[in-house]
Amino acid sequence: MRYATSIFFLPALALAACSDTEDTSPANEKAIEAEGEMQAGGSDLTDGEEGRRMLEANSPSEPTESGAGPNEQPSAETIPLTPGVYVRAGTSCENPANAAFRVWDGDGLSGSATRDCRGTIVSHDGNRYTIANSCENTYDGSRTTERLTMTVTDQVHFSIAGSEFESCSMAQVPDALQEMVTG
Repeated sequence: MRYATSIFFLPALALAACSDTEDTSPANEKAIEAEGEMQAGGSDLTDGEEGRRMLEANSPSEPTESGAGPNEQPSAETIPLTPGVYVRAGTSCENPANAAFRVWDGDGLSGSATRDCRGTIVSHDGNRYTIANSCENTYDGSRTTERLTMTVTDQVHFSIAGSEFESCSMAQVPDALQEMVTG
């Protein structure tokens, strides 16, 4: 009978471990509010103000490894990646499939279904950057924000979710992709 009490509490322990705990910190509440307004299109903030508001809502109160605290906020420009067209490693630059390319224009990371992306650094740890990437969807013009973690290997290589990307020479990529970089 010594184990009866342990068996009795196992289901409760399992439920507690699996339950969703809500982060009710003021910073998280601000982030949820800012992200919701941006996704709903209800924000009357200018583009730069949207990014700053989201960054402020997600800023740690302590300095990050990049040295930026709440008063010295990093921008997407601090990601050490050369603007250009990037394809999945091993993919041809001349005619990449829609799912195989990304465009880093120095402000945000776009794909085949997005444009006018603006990335805001949420956190930075060494060569790993978590960014809130706000993009206009090409199919309906709505703006959505996606949080992604980018590992920058060097100025012309990065990876996202296990997919490695490498830079293409602008002379190799189709005109439509060149326009995504140059505007």
